[in-house]
Amino acid sequence: MLRQVSAALAVAALVGTTGAVSAQAAPTTPTVSARQGAAAAADPCDAGRNARGWNWTTRLCRTANWMGRVYAHAPNARLTDMLLPGTHDSGAYAIRDRAPCAPQVIAGAGAQFVAAAQQNPCAAAALAKAQDRDLGQQLRNGVRYLDIRVGVPADEVIPAPEPPAPDPLAVPLVMQHNYVSAPLATGLRQTLRFATQHPREVVILDFQHIDLTEDPAINAYYQKALIGVLRQLLVGSESICSRAWTPASVGATAHGVGTKVPIRRAWRTDRNILVLMDSALPARSCYYDRDLALVSPWPNTDVPAVSKKDNDGYLAERGQRLSSGRCTDADGAYWCGLFVNQLQLTPSVSRYVGCIWQNTGDPCSLAGLAALVNDRVAGYMTRWTKQGEPTNINIVDFYERSAPDIVDRMIHLNRMRID
Repeated sequence: MLRQVSAALAVAALVGTTGAVSAQAAPTTPTVSARQGAAAAADPCDAGRNARGWNWTTRLCRTANWMGRVYAHAPNARLTDMLLPGTHDSGAYAIRDRAPCAPQVIAGAGAQFVAAAQQNPCAAAALAKAQDRDLGQQLRNGVRYLDIRVGVPADEVIPAPEPPAPDPLAVPLVMQHNYVSAPLATGLRQTLRFATQHPREVVILDFQHIDLTEDPAINAYYQKALIGVLRQLLVGSESICSRAWTPASVGATAHGVGTKVPIRRAWRTDRNILVLMDSALPARSCYYDRDLALVSPWPNTDVPAVSKKDNDGYLAERGQRLSSGRCTDADGAYWCGLFVNQLQLTPSVSRYVGCIWQNTGDPCSLAGLAALVNDRVAGYMTRWTKQGEPTNINIVDFYERSAPDIVDRMIHLNRMRID
């Protein structure tokens, strides 16, 4: 998000100035594999099961297992039939924004972010930290779309191209939002652990940005390491790639991952991570090109009314393209697959400069901006759903700071969609 702040900021900084899903009354029971059975045996929600069904009064059960519970009654639903709670900059939870603050810049970050970290480190961190909870907590709380930004600490970049790392897990890949958050391996391990324990919960792992250096040869070293991490990081005997959707396993191209795969097929294949990758990386079977699978228009505003208006416009355009079949726009974006409404607020250039250099511009944190909009989001979701708008994935900062609770409302609306 902040990476797209205009060149004006750099100068100022450096000078110091889709309809209801048909329910099936008696759905067939999907085949349960050995690893699904083991995961089910460890499912804490089993303790709440009774003769009448699952105990939804326990919030963890509602959120940790909601997709499998709700869509057991509509197993032909596709991902684009669902309302999927998501988080913006999901991995930006470990950027310390309380004194002592020392945000660590990633390779390739603009000079304005270096200057901001030196001038006002806690404000710079607060304008980068987008979540409080780690990826495992987010998933247990019901989030099913993770927006991941990958980078390398600026002071740990290799000085010259090297052969592929013999141990990709030793390469310092991190989750980031211009500043280092947490090791990528930590977040992926949490995601993989959740996926293995909850095999009916499909997680979209969207690598929205791979921010590296200006040297393609050096970047290739890190890109190969990232691919190696997806294959070699293990939880038990499972890797991200072994649990990932592939064209062979789910029978869909990138355009079709959202519209062509019934949830029952995903359950049958025993794969429940959909990996979307920046197109800069070489093609591989265990991830899809995100630009062909998903569109995620960005309002780029810190004004709630403008964000709402823009998102209404995006939904209108998506509806028109779904009706006409003209799915690809002039920029090549594919509007008929997975679709993200970005509902987080983005600090303007003037706000950023004011917060960092002039001690003005309150609120001066992404948490403060989230407080301006998050309480409205559940209402947006309800109205869009009742109006038949083609909303699909919705992302916010600090998702848990909302009343009504955003995730609970979206789970409820999924249940309404199949009634």
